[in-house]
Amino acid sequence: MQSNSTTNGHDTYDAVTILFHWVIALMVIALFLLALFPGLVKGAIFWHKTIGILVLGLVPLRALWRLTFGRRSQAAAREPALLRLAAKASHLGVYALLVVTPMLGWLYQDAKAIEVVEFGFELPMLLYPAFPR
Repeated sequence: MQSNSTTNGHDTYDAVTILFHWVIALMVIALFLLALFPGLVKGAIFWHKTIGILVLGLVPLRALWRLTFGRRSQAAAREPALLRLAAKASHLGVYALLVVTPMLGWLYQDAKAIEVVEFGFELPMLLYPAFPR
């Protein structure tokens, strides 16, 4: 198992955490670009929905990895308690936005009675599950 500290004492992240970070960051950037400039890419709405569902699936995996195998910073212990609390709240807020935002898109599609089919599977209705489309 690889150590989470370098020889000079700075904390480092493991490769899986770094991969999750950059994949999700690039996906979020792609979502913004597809939403702001839908004419740039053919099928922008399809790609926007697909990437949004992927983000919705990857964020819980990232959080699970972080909770089980992620780095535990020793540097944070030296910071003031208020700063640690603010950092923790910011991280939780970002995770919440990364889950809530795709869920809102799914709800929006559902409210308009638009089928949400991704990767060959029809996603369940969230608002009116008892009524067929």
